[in-house]
Amino acid sequence: GSDAALTFNMAAGLTYNIIIVANVDSDGDADFKFDINGPASPVSITGGYSAISVAPGATVLFNGAITAYASAVAITNTGTVEYMFNLYIGLTIVNGVNAGAFALRWAQNASNGANTSVTAGSYITYKQA
Repeated sequence: GSDAALTFNMAAGLTYNIIIVANVDSDGDADFKFDINGPASPVSITGGYSAISVAPGATVLFNGAITAYASAVAITNTGTVEYMFNLYIGLTIVNGVNAGAFALRWAQNASNGANTSVTAGSYITYKQA
């Protein structure tokens, strides 16, 4: 679901530059998935994400483009041990005629008894362009 700490309200008809940094701690089997969500009918969404390991020798786990709301991205680990990574998202959104909440949504990628969490120090920042 939506992360209550990683959200803000968007006004209709404005352009926003958005940066999200999420520090993720996941069990190796549960993994992680995310998407972004916002007001209906945006004019455009352009940006991307990068998930970078916080282990020594920082490895880029995944990266890609984001061009729409509710396009889920799975970040999976090849091992079965707990791991941590930083998820960086940079976006420019030209909002349409609808105002409403913008949010990072996330969950475990696989059903598992272990916890996946977005930890303290994660943040969202935005600026009207």
